[in-house]
Amino acid sequence: MTGTTKRLRVAANLLWCVPGVVGGSEGYAVGLLDGLARRADILLAVFATWEFADAHPELAPFCVVAPLPPGRRVLRRVALERSWLAWRIRAGGFHVVHHLGGLLPCAPVPAVLTVHDLQYLVFPEYFSALKRTYLRLSQGPAV
Repeated sequence: MTGTTKRLRVAANLLWCVPGVVGGSEGYAVGLLDGLARRADILLAVFATWEFADAHPELAPFCVVAPLPPGRRVLRRVALERSWLAWRIRAGGFHVVHHLGGLLPCAPVPAVLTVHDLQYLVFPEYFSALKRTYLRLSQGPAV
């Protein structure tokens, strides 16, 4: 963005992140978001759960907490990403959304996607047929 008053409005989707469970992708996301939060030319909103906001108090002021119960809740999260999150991003006037969980839900604005690993392609025996199919269909265009 140009000018002194315009700030790039960045949304980050961390609805997938269950602190202490997802491994290195959590550390990567926190480091990246901490850097973005420090930039004066960026207005950051982190769409996350209460668990994430509690686990990362340095990012809590930037968190928009989703109406999700604690723990793993994949189907509810996916439904929320495709409805509530898309609506919040559109209504918030964001310029870009960064999906840090390896999947690209519908986004009403330009999107950035981080794919942390492709284990389901290399070690398919560790994933159910349903999970492999879901990942193949949802990540397919990105890999």
